[in-house]
Amino acid sequence: GSTEGGIPIGENSTGGGIYVIVVTVYHTIPTGETFEFGSNSVCQHPGECIVTVVVEFIYTEHNRSMRDLVECSPPENCFDVNGDPCPNGCDDMNQCVDNPSEIESLQSGILIGSEFQRLSEQLNDLIGPDHYEFFIPSSPDETISFADFQEFANYFNYQTNEFQFIAEEIIEFDNQTRTTNYEFEVSDLFNTSIIVTVQAEVPDSGSTNTMEILEVESNIVGNNTLYQWEQYDFYDINTYPDDDLLRLELRGILTTGIEIDWLPFKMTRLYSMRIDFRLSTGESLSHILMSID
Repeated sequence: GSTEGGIPIGENSTGGGIYVIVVTVYHTIPTGETFEFGSNSVCQHPGECIVTVVVEFIYTEHNRSMRDLVECSPPENCFDVNGDPCPNGCDDMNQCVDNPSEIESLQSGILIGSEFQRLSEQLNDLIGPDHYEFFIPSSPDETISFADFQEFANYFNYQTNEFQFIAEEIIEFDNQTRTTNYEFEVSDLFNTSIIVTVQAEVPDSGSTNTMEILEVESNIVGNNTLYQWEQYDFYDINTYPDDDLLRLELRGILTTGIEIDWLPFKMTRLYSMRIDFRLSTGESLSHILMSID
């Protein structure tokens, strides 16, 4: 839980403002798995779980925090009829448990055991700690499933760096104001693309005027359960008259739902879209969408 209160001003005070104390309780069961326990969680093995209490003091106005870790003493072993320690711990009747899965099935809370920690370390190395977060999907349709980390790493390294440009479509052309869709394929399997819509003023044939971009917008089409796209508010337009070139570049965040061996998380990557036009006519020349983080 948490509590709030004002910090008094005085000779021995830590400063003015509001502080928050957050207490988090973890239970490690006899098989070694660790669970984060909430208000509705119950330890099914009283006296046998190792209890870890994390106390965090957060001073909100000073943007400082201090985290204390308090571990209770490990529980005493329980014993079988021969006087030997139970290898898998005991049930609530103080009897040895033969199958460790019986213990796991009784637990409530969020499993944060060794597999979770190992996957976190692997993701930190591959995509960085700021580019993913674990979550609880509301349906299986929110994640792409991979059997193991290596299978996901192959997907990450070879299939998510650059998306293929597949179509250009003029959807409106009125008095030199042209609106065009440029489609970049995110996944052919899930029939998902990012559409960049560019509204531009293009010159008449033989005119001395040059192309001018008026508005740019991008959206994801297809499977918006697995994928979400968020375009940055700003975009860059650069002109190179000597090369008869106008370059449009916009950026955005693509979020993808992933599951590796039943552990689900959302992965985010920053992408840059670049479309080159001929400055004198407005003709599009090249198109690229690629990851830049």
